[in-house]
Amino acid sequence: MAIRNPFSKQPKQATTIGLQVGSYAFTFVRKNIRSVRLSINRLGEIRLSAPSSYSEQEAINFIQNRQDWLDKQLDRLRERQSQEAEDFSKILFLGIVHPTCIHQHPIAPRVAMDEAGTIHIYIKPNREANLEAILNAWYAVELRKRVEILAPTWESLMGVKAQSFNYRSMTSRWGSCHIVKRKITLNTKLAKHSLSSIEYILVHELAHLLETGHGPAFKSVMDTYLPDWRERRIALNQNQ
Repeated sequence: MAIRNPFSKQPKQATTIGLQVGSYAFTFVRKNIRSVRLSINRLGEIRLSAPSSYSEQEAINFIQNRQDWLDKQLDRLRERQSQEAEDFSKILFLGIVHPTCIHQHPIAPRVAMDEAGTIHIYIKPNREANLEAILNAWYAVELRKRVEILAPTWESLMGVKAQSFNYRSMTSRWGSCHIVKRKITLNTKLAKHSLSSIEYILVHELAHLLETGHGPAFKSVMDTYLPDWRERRIALNQNQ
């Protein structure tokens, strides 16, 4: 029977915390290992395991330096998921699940929501329809409507001005900001989520016109203009 020496140095227990780099929420695990390991599971959850001495800032820097790799891996994952059959009997819009009704109609493709909250999707008769593409086009229109209302107020409050707002389907980011061109691009899928979440991403991208990174200065800007941004971020990432 082996006897443990009470004076010998025991390995530190693993510690786990949640961190965020831009649109990437990830689990940071410190444990008794020698090298850093980055992985993504089948649900798209990112996990960074590192030696016990690894700091949170080192973990953030590590993720920032591997965003291209993360984008590629998440794109592949979502491509595999998109190949699975999708049920369009219900869809999410502005944070609420709505029933849908699909019609064949000569004036198509188009999408409309009635007063009862049912979303009607119109497709051309006797033609194969890409329902996801039709919905993404509708999401882009609806998201633009909300941003055109919100953006002027926030630009005035923050003392910034975006040159343009663009909308496209993205697989791994909710938004991006081209600092030099002052061009903001928003993920059309934001239209699935609440106005609170849309507003959070809008303010986040506008804040990049004041601070380019995601360090303390950027967080200070977010704290100043949107004090509950952390809660909004958690809600958005939990419901994606």
